[in-house]
Amino acid sequence: LVTATTDAVNSLDEAESSASGQIGASLAALEACCSLDPELEAVVDPLRESAFALEEAVRALRRYCDDLETDPGALEEAAGRLDSLKRLRKKYGEDESAVLAFLSNAQEELALLEQSGTSEKELIASLAISEKDLNAKAGALTARRHKAAKEFASVVTKQARELAMEKAEFEVRISPKPVSADGADSVEFFFCANPGDPPRSLAKVASGGEISRLMLAIKVASAGRAGVPTLVFDEVDTGLGGRAAGVTAGKLHELAAHYQVIAISHLPQIAGRADTHFRIEKAEVGGRSSTSVTALEGDERISEVARMLAGEKVGDSALANARELIGQS
Repeated sequence: LVTATTDAVNSLDEAESSASGQIGASLAALEACCSLDPELEAVVDPLRESAFALEEAVRALRRYCDDLETDPGALEEAAGRLDSLKRLRKKYGEDESAVLAFLSNAQEELALLEQSGTSEKELIASLAISEKDLNAKAGALTARRHKAAKEFASVVTKQARELAMEKAEFEVRISPKPVSADGADSVEFFFCANPGDPPRSLAKVASGGEISRLMLAIKVASAGRAGVPTLVFDEVDTGLGGRAAGVTAGKLHELAAHYQVIAISHLPQIAGRADTHFRIEKAEVGGRSSTSVTALEGDERISEVARMLAGEKVGDSALANARELIGQS
């Protein structure tokens, strides 16, 4: 501020070619000519006013500059505060808001520590009460799981047997584990597809097709209650035909009331029940294998399902059958 006002006063009034000097010289020359041509008065008057205004501005700037207090210590203090802020941001947050939020949390924690008069004995007693409450809730959850497991296993077994696994057995086994946020139980599914075989861990014994159908059975049993919004079944029809394929198609359609169901299938009974169809084809393009996905509309859907029924030569009966299958959905 001092530098700016001093430079301004110098330019306006003190320099060799200052604004005041140049305006004064111009006024002197023009006022001498006013006696020769009175019309110049109209030009000289504004210049006189400018000279007076400039003189007043220079006086005001000098007073302002004289009143300024220069304190080298203040500059040093400000630089120190800026450095402190940079270090705080580097350690506690990207900006001042984050630093202040950290400060607030730290103050709350400190107040909690300083104001807490709780003794170790009281803390141990409180911990014992909490553990008792936790174990009681875990015990109640275990009881509910055992009750639900029997019903769930029975429903899944029934659904699996309708999916061409007539001798299937599905079990839910619950064993204890250290209590945690999800209770004190380890839950595992056991499965056997053939009579006489003991049920084994589902992850170890089921084939790909069995897993797909068993997943379908599980999802039908729990439809609408929980789970992800989209289900993908990759060739759930493996090894199926006739009535079993129709039952599978019906269950997929039932699931579609609760989820988005994507089914990759070669069976017309299953494809025909879908609401939307895509044809997936693989071909060689430019010497490289390429896969294309085409959305089918209207008669294209009927033609594709008919082709799945009859092969490449599609007759009227296949088209009629395809219309009937698609009409079921």
